Amino acid sequence: MGKLFAWSESHRHPKTKRSCTKHSKFFTIFPKVNRRTRRSLYLMFRNSHKNHAGKTIPLTVGLPKALLLFSLPLCVFLILSACAQPQEPTEPLTPPPAISADIDIIPQTETHDHTASGAEPTPPDEIYEIAGTSPGVTGQAWQNMTDWRRQSVQYAAQHRGRLYINANTSTGLIYLTFDDGPGSQNTPQIINILKEYNIAATFFCTGKSMEAHPEIIKQIAGNGFAIGLHGWDHKRFTAMSETELIHQIEQSNELLHSLTGRFTTITRPPYGDINETVIETLAAQNQKVFLWSIDTMDWAQKDPQDVLRNIQDNLRPGDIILMHCGDGQPLTARILPDIIQYIRDQGYLFGQL
Repeated sequence: MGKLFAWSESHRHPKTKRSCTKHSKFFTIFPKVNRRTRRSLYLMFRNSHKNHAGKTIPLTVGLPKALLLFSLPLCVFLILSACAQPQEPTEPLTPPPAISADIDIIPQTETHDHTASGAEPTPPDEIYEIAGTSPGVTGQAWQNMTDWRRQSVQYAAQHRGRLYINANTSTGLIYLTFDDGPGSQNTPQIINILKEYNIAATFFCTGKSMEAHPEIIKQIAGNGFAIGLHGWDHKRFTAMSETELIHQIEQSNELLHSLTGRFTTITRPPYGDINETVIETLAAQNQKVFLWSIDTMDWAQKDPQDVLRNIQDNLRPGDIILMHCGDGQPLTARILPDIIQYIRDQGYLFGQL
């Protein structure tokens, strides 16, 4: 860069014969710039390293001025280029929900407090009527549900030891159960609440959800909770052929075993949808069917207090309580601490299926 300001050579233009002493090397540096522009640039560089007396000053003083003026067009170009390109977002617009990372693994030999360890339900001495209401279920929908409940109780009476509405009433245990999981948001919240209160529970999970969230299934199993099957894709069992039903059970159970190292022998049909063929087919697969005796109807409620009220109005020893842990039912996690406290206050312990 020092040579840029040392124009000391002298020669004449081949056509005009005019002296080009001060312009010679400048022409070489800017060969494609017109004469007037070259002149302006030359004066700019010349003046940038001379003081008011016209004497040359050290290059360290004049050079920064020249560089500053010369770099301005480049900066403008870079800024315009950056603005013209679409900007990639630095973060996802909707951050994916984080899986709870503070769930400590409870050794399998350790049992939950307020739980009868190893208390597998025995055939009940009394079969309860299924309880639970919701202001959102009325008319024909409520009539259909009432008919299904009555039919399910009849099936339970005919298939004692294969189909359960409730557990034995003499144990004094209450069984909290959660369907449709694991969900990416609600299930970790529910696990944390159960851990905080040291409560046993059972999760009935679909194969697809286990496949989508294997880390949550491992957390459920690692914390000592029971896991049952809930079909592969939440289709009605009564709408399947026997072959398809067996395939769903085997596929879900194999996946559960690959994730947790254990198989399960309990199943809850989606929607509680059963008939004689379903019960017999599941029994042949060494699967006991567990429905419920209290439906909190958290899936249909708008007020979490209505979820709690279904338990307060109907709680009996040996009750199996239906709730949900999929991401479509956020009320459950919100009201679960109140549910646990109420059941404790009535003097009950918690069991798992």
